[in-house]
Amino acid sequence: MHARLFLLLATTSLLLAASSQAATIAFWQFENDLTDSSGNARHLTPFGNPTYQSAGGVPGSTLALDLDGNDGAIRARGTDSALDLPGSFTVEAFVRWDGNLSQDQMIIFRGDSQAGKDPYYISIRENPSSPGQSQLLFQMSYFDTTGAFLGTPYDSDLVGEIVHIAGTFDDATDRMKLFINGVEKVSTTLTKPRVSGIAGNVSVGMLHDGSNTLFFFNDFIDNVRLSDVALEPSEFLPIPEPSTATLVGLALCGLGYCGRKRRRGSHAVPGPGS
Repeated sequence: MHARLFLLLATTSLLLAASSQAATIAFWQFENDLTDSSGNARHLTPFGNPTYQSAGGVPGSTLALDLDGNDGAIRARGTDSALDLPGSFTVEAFVRWDGNLSQDQMIIFRGDSQAGKDPYYISIRENPSSPGQSQLLFQMSYFDTTGAFLGTPYDSDLVGEIVHIAGTFDDATDRMKLFINGVEKVSTTLTKPRVSGIAGNVSVGMLHDGSNTLFFFNDFIDNVRLSDVALEPSEFLPIPEPSTATLVGLALCGLGYCGRKRRRGSHAVPGPGS
């Protein structure tokens, strides 16, 4: 019985891995170059002088794209219609962000200079409803130049940590979802036809619409993968284990210490790193 169960689980795991690999249309790993490791030859071109740094903590990766918030980001050919992701899709990446909110922090962008006609993008920005607080944003545009937006807090304990982010869209259900470290944070259903057929750029670490270059990311981005199916979390790229500080914070929360103070006469319970 146990042997058959193990075989079933192993077979299922292999099938899921093969399925996600077959659905990959571009995979940029930034191992000291900008090549597409999916086999589809959708290589990136540099903007400025991209450099690389250690990707310590990203599973299976040695180097990551090093970004300083000014230049060094990259872009792909704007004429490749497959990068438009006109049906179901998944966009995922690993990021480490330093908390700089002086401008929006673009992770990946697909679009051109037509206002409101960007097929998709994912960024970190200051929450317009809560100044000083950061928000992870996943956007898709409709043909009428309005759009569907998903936003979720990018909590302070994620700053300086390696984080897996993913946005998915299921064309069969019109459902879009936003994930952090494999956990679904927010979702919505599209109510209008989404825009497609845009001959713009895919850019990583900035917004590059063919005319403007804006919103340079600060710190690093690694293992950006585009798939033409809405992947399940079990099919995402392997997600790193949380850091010691994060584990300590979770343990304290589990003990009921998050945001709680001791009775009068005692000091507040210190958080991780204090």
